Amino acid sequence: MIVITSEHDRASVIAALGPKDAGKYGVGTWSLAGLQTAQDVPRAQKLSRALGEVFEALDIKNAYAPQVSQNSAYILTKGTLRRARIDLGGRYLWRNPELRSDGIFLDAGDAFIMSAAGCPAIIATAKSYMVVAHAGRDSLIDRQKILRGKRSRWYDSVVDAIVDNFRMKGVGAEEIILHTGFAIPSKYFWHDFDHIQWGFFNRKLLRFFRKQWPRAVGRYDERGFTIDLSGLIKDQAVSAGIKEKNVITGDSLERYPELAHTRDGKDPARRNLIIIKRVK
Repeated sequence: MIVITSEHDRASVIAALGPKDAGKYGVGTWSLAGLQTAQDVPRAQKLSRALGEVFEALDIKNAYAPQVSQNSAYILTKGTLRRARIDLGGRYLWRNPELRSDGIFLDAGDAFIMSAAGCPAIIATAKSYMVVAHAGRDSLIDRQKILRGKRSRWYDSVVDAIVDNFRMKGVGAEEIILHTGFAIPSKYFWHDFDHIQWGFFNRKLLRFFRKQWPRAVGRYDERGFTIDLSGLIKDQAVSAGIKEKNVITGDSLERYPELAHTRDGKDPARRNLIIIKRVK
């Protein structure tokens, strides 16, 4: 287990558990897909027990797990997840399979969790507020808007959603401090122009990035390009009004070889468990 203590103004504890950790806890994967409601606990006893042990080690009473797999670019308040409490032996996981969301507001003592394999996490703070969010590629871009020029969702990016949710609480973008980390290393995130399904989209995406968010582009040539998710988040945050000095890019998964990502040449079903606990 990797544990990082953040020193920003709403201090947090960040924990990341990889595939080897899953084995130590007796589970095959950290995917949360099979644990959506309390009724799933009997079928997911090993995962439920493992999560309860991890929460105990990190002194977490309540953890919130939004449905990040839908890449919705939407932010919830934690009260909207209160319909689905999953008891993990006196420690609780809160989920609502009917609500799509990439992120959530946290109070002191609460935690956000997600299973991921290269999707970054974002911590955004201002005044007394903290939002933690999943920031996968498709949470940061609206594919339909890039392909056809028409939105498929309310926000183009989860970064825009974060800034707008702070605005609704009376907090300006210039007050926000945004941290990000655990992104897939850019050099592995290749997008091929000749891909049988996504080649056309990848060409449009490169043109869009170079015009709109150039730091999203790693290297490129006539065959394709790599995406730098941390650079994309930084460009989007600055475009949304966050001060560049307040966008802090953490380490990619290249620093943590024990964690999985989908382009590492191993089983693509492997997942990490990312936990972010708000301390104060």
